[in-house]
Amino acid sequence: MKRIMYILLLCAMGAGIAVAQNVDAKIAHIRKLYAEAQELIGFADIEPNTRNTFSINIDQMYPGSGPHKEKIDFFFTCLDLHEDDESDYLNWHSTLYLVRHSFNIGGHKYYNEYLYDIESGDPVFALLTNVYDEKENEAVRVYLNKGKVLKIVPSSEIDIDLLIKNFEYMKNLFHQTIVKNPLL
Repeated sequence: MKRIMYILLLCAMGAGIAVAQNVDAKIAHIRKLYAEAQELIGFADIEPNTRNTFSINIDQMYPGSGPHKEKIDFFFTCLDLHEDDESDYLNWHSTLYLVRHSFNIGGHKYYNEYLYDIESGDPVFALLTNVYDEKENEAVRVYLNKGKVLKIVPSSEIDIDLLIKNFEYMKNLFHQTIVKNPLL
């Protein structure tokens, strides 16, 4: 009986190690996607003709909290025609891969990034930052796989449903503006 318990314990430990290695491999892949996105954006800074960005700037007054500034930068792949019908200009498409969103509410500043997998379009990473002053900020990194959390660094209470809604909102805003109106 002890032998069976020992074998089951070893199997459970082995399964736990395998799951942890799988999560680590997925996080390493997400970090690679993030590095590639930053490299692509950096290349566009050097060679502006390769830039594919769309920005929204909002300046408005909020009663009780004063001026509100918001900026959303969308980074996407080059416009390509769908291969099935190259004659139809409505078949142009681009793939969103990164969104940078900065805004303030009163004296608090926020900066968020949303990374999408170029192949699947799935949300894979979010950087959520509260900036209190030039020297101090709190940043939380959320790694995702098919809408489920892989890891949150540092460990923190995050409203995942709200985070997924933010990913969907940004993607829908991009699609309404760029994909549905490619010749804007």
